[in-house]
Amino acid sequence: MKPPKHALTSSMYLFSMAAIGTWFAWMAVVDNEPPFRYLTEEHGSRIVPDPVKQEGTIKTQWKLTQVTRDCPRQVERLYYDRDTNELITTQDATPLSMVVKKSASELSRSFDLPPGLPARTGYRARACFQCNFLQRVFPYSNCMISPQLSINIIP
Repeated sequence: MKPPKHALTSSMYLFSMAAIGTWFAWMAVVDNEPPFRYLTEEHGSRIVPDPVKQEGTIKTQWKLTQVTRDCPRQVERLYYDRDTNELITTQDATPLSMVVKKSASELSRSFDLPPGLPARTGYRARACFQCNFLQRVFPYSNCMISPQLSINIIP
């Protein structure tokens, strides 16, 4: 005897919803690790040149942990007063579609400093990764803040 048509449809619907729910749960709970982490100055990360002129161009040279996969990301730049650890200013998040290759051990980026930074400035990057569909829909769900790098500013 064949099952009623509505029972088969209900079963398929429930199976589909369970599969989609499992996929979303996996993206939210399991697949939420950043693909790499920035390492500290003690591990070789640095800013060049050092010192730099006010509103000059710097280059961050980050040493990285092992890169586990390629993911697009957005990076926001955060500037701190190193004497008070107070946040001074930020630069808007920049979408970076350029991914970091799995073989990379270093990441470099050049940019101009904002005006008005103190002589002893600290720099951090807030990176938000978009490694799966859920993180693309909610772009700030997989973020991390880097260790602080020192910027010495001269007039």
